[in-house]
This record gives sequence, C-alpha cells and structure tokens, in this order.
Amino acid sequence: MAHGTASPAEAAHDNAAAAHLDEATRRLSAAAILSHPHFPEALLAYADRLLAIRRGEAAMNRLLGQREREFLGFLLLCLHYAHQEGGKPPTLARLTASGLGSPRRIAAFVGVLRLAGMARSLPHPTDRRARMLEPSPALIGR
Repeated sequence: MAHGTASPAEAAHDNAAAAHLDEATRRLSAAAILSHPHFPEALLAYADRLLAIRRGEAAMNRLLGQREREFLGFLLLCLHYAHQEGGKPPTLARLTASGLGSPRRIAAFVGVLRLAGMARSLPHPTDRRARMLEPSPALIGR
C-alpha cells in the first residue's frame, strides 16, 4: 500500500462500503471481528492511513510526543496481528520506517515497552541479525 492520505476515490469507496453494512454487521462482537480472515489486512490499512497523517512531520511529532508513542504502540499491535496471519514480523526497523520519530526515539520507546513488560524481543524467524518484537498480553489488553 502506498503511504499517504486516501484519495477521494478511496474515501468515497470506503464510505459507500460502510453505508451498505446492515445493523447486524455493525454490532459484531470483538471476537467475531478479530477472527475475521481480513482483519489483519484491514487493521494495517487503517494504521497506514492513520499514520500517514503524521509521517514526515518531525517538528510536530516532537511537540506531540504522547500521540507519537500511542501511534507506535498501535503500529506494533497491527504488525503483530499481521505477522500472525503470515505477514512480516514486527521489528524495530519496521517501526522506524513509519517516520513517527527518529530511530533513537523509537528505539528508546521500544526499550521502555520492554522494561515495562509491554513487549519482548525474540529471535527473528528468518534473519539472525534482526530481532522480532512481540507485544505482551498487558499491551494487547490496553
């Protein structure tokens, strides 16, 4: 998916699709939503559009550091669920590629998550040089 905001055509398509949902679909349980086969893909698309708003705005990201950390935590969760469905594993490099802060700030944030027991670092399944990040149940439940 290309980074950036949704085009008017994409937004119109999304709005039209949402308008066609019947009342029963709008009231799905969290378990039903999480178990839907397209949930990881939809979650990553949502995260990409949400993060596109702030990508590349270093000065604003510094001013609004709390929001940056919230977005990074959300992105870690999105990458985690996508990995469970066969996508690439979440790594520090993938979080850094979001552009939501300097590599040092993002690494420090991940370090704090690890110290707080909100995430852990595991061996990467295919790259011995990289470490995979995994959110803990404490982060997932927030």
